[in-house]
Amino acid sequence: MKSIYVDTSVIIARYKPSDPLYNDSNALFQKEYRFVISPLVLVELYSVFSRIRPYIRLPRPLRGAALSSLIRFVVDDCKLTVVYSLLVAGIGEGARRVPLEYIYAMRLAEALRLRALDLLHVAQAALLDGEVEALVTGDEEMLERRERIEKLTGLSVVSPSELI
Repeated sequence: MKSIYVDTSVIIARYKPSDPLYNDSNALFQKEYRFVISPLVLVELYSVFSRIRPYIRLPRPLRGAALSSLIRFVVDDCKLTVVYSLLVAGIGEGARRVPLEYIYAMRLAEALRLRALDLLHVAQAALLDGEVEALVTGDEEMLERRERIEKLTGLSVVSPSELI
């Protein structure tokens, strides 16, 4: 079974009928992939769902549920697997310890010119070398820079429609 790293935008779209990715996202999560996320995606899910809850489609029992219950439902409903390995490296004088995905994101920043959280998604997915085949996103900036991302990291960046 293919493993793909799923960006938050694709997950959110599954529950937001007004999102242009709504249909593609729902179709994607019906496919037989191993859907991989990082802890960063969990933080983004908490943040976004706390703000857009009135605009999302949920099963009736979850409409008044605690945010943590909603996120648990989304993780199960989308069959998401949280993957993370803590690797640290020294940076600068004094050997400050920084998680490797942050160092990698910093190195990619100038070449990719993406927003900080998008850089972290690219770095985390790329560091799962061999574990994921692609990063699926609805983010236009990442999709516009897909060739550069693949050249620099070896990571394929695709839209949901390319996988359904």
